[in-house]
Amino acid sequence: MDIRVNAFGGTTNELSEFVVSTWLASYEGHMIVPQWTSQYFDWMFPTSAEPGIQRCFLVAAWDGNRLIGVVVAMPYDIQVHGETIPGTQASWLSVLPEYRRHGVARKMTDHLTEVERNAGRDFRIGYMYLGFKESLGPKFWLRRERKTHFSRKLFLWLRIFNPRIVGRWRTNTIEKFGLRLLPSAFCRPGPVNPRITVRPYVPGDLAACIELANEQSTQVDLGLRWSNETLGKHLYFPGMAYTFVLERSGSIVGFLNFHVLALLLLGTAQAAIIDLLICRRLTHEEIRTMINHCLRSMESMGCDLVLMREFAKQPTTSLLRIGFVPQLTDSQLIFHRSVTGLDATYPNFKTIHVLWR
Repeated sequence: MDIRVNAFGGTTNELSEFVVSTWLASYEGHMIVPQWTSQYFDWMFPTSAEPGIQRCFLVAAWDGNRLIGVVVAMPYDIQVHGETIPGTQASWLSVLPEYRRHGVARKMTDHLTEVERNAGRDFRIGYMYLGFKESLGPKFWLRRERKTHFSRKLFLWLRIFNPRIVGRWRTNTIEKFGLRLLPSAFCRPGPVNPRITVRPYVPGDLAACIELANEQSTQVDLGLRWSNETLGKHLYFPGMAYTFVLERSGSIVGFLNFHVLALLLLGTAQAAIIDLLICRRLTHEEIRTMINHCLRSMESMGCDLVLMREFAKQPTTSLLRIGFVPQLTDSQLIFHRSVTGLDATYPNFKTIHVLWR
């Protein structure tokens, strides 16, 4: 077996097919597998890397001409206790089942570390999924604990629109029974205040949204520092990203950003994934109106449920009143330093606001 590792040279469609099929081969019917489409991966990478892939941060493993593994990292500036550090957020570590236990994942992540070091990207973050015993992530990352730091465990917020479909889709018998008893009318989005202005985002809103997003990031131990390029594409990518802003006296004071993915488990459920809920300047009534406005859009798009990763200073009371339910912790934030010579002490992250990938 002659395994070589280098930058992925394929299309985002080939990347999508490989990642989703590899995850289904391991987890189908046991663990949620998002249907990451080619459009999704086009959206994830910076505009400067068109047609969609910043090749150096997308690492692939090959056996001859056969693609056997990938790992993907997205370049971001990361706020670490008030200091801005060039970094990456990595995910989608995938290896064909028949090539596991041959060091493929290790070779790819070592190569990614070298690429990050050469690019001056000092800090990598990601998630280790703990929600199902079938998850392969803990088995790999715990063997690499000398190079990986394990931070706090995190949970998801869940909001259901369609209890029948979600009930058939879930694997837990008790949850399935409870969802069958939940009235559909109970799951409808709540009221909005007509005196509060919530409207779709337009590219001209970017400067105000960057200020708000970075203001919220500075309040946490670990967050993303957004730029015109990274936030502009994240908020506005037709057919993939959906963003609504809240205006007060003609000024944007908050926004909500989400995307929609099909989630595969026992069948398929359409999920709206909230990435950014920027609400630090909003009143409780404004928060509820903005979220309910977005929930109505999600429901009209055919979504069956909504998921949002917990974040620092989240509006817990408003989320509970709107019908969001906190789930059990299912993931652990992991990170490591890529550049030799950096201070090797690992900070303690109590408050976090990063993307869920």
